[in-house]
Amino acid sequence: MITSSTHQRILGELKTEIDRHIREAESQAEAEIIVLARRFGLRPGFAGPSPSAWYADCPGKFPPLDGQQQRQ
Repeated sequence: MITSSTHQRILGELKTEIDRHIREAESQAEAEIIVLARRFGLRPGFAGPSPSAWYADCPGKFPPLDGQQQRQ
């Protein structure tokens, strides 16, 4: 069992982490790999909670192509 203050602290930490992921995702949304995938019609998008994990359609293949974007 946890106290109300511990519960509030955990919720605050989770909100902070989610906000950080959103900011990172938005800052990487126009990364070169995403721009190129969009240009080729591969419909890229973010996969899961990690802002650097992405997916893109691969013509003639199932499931979609998964990737992990690396910062440089």
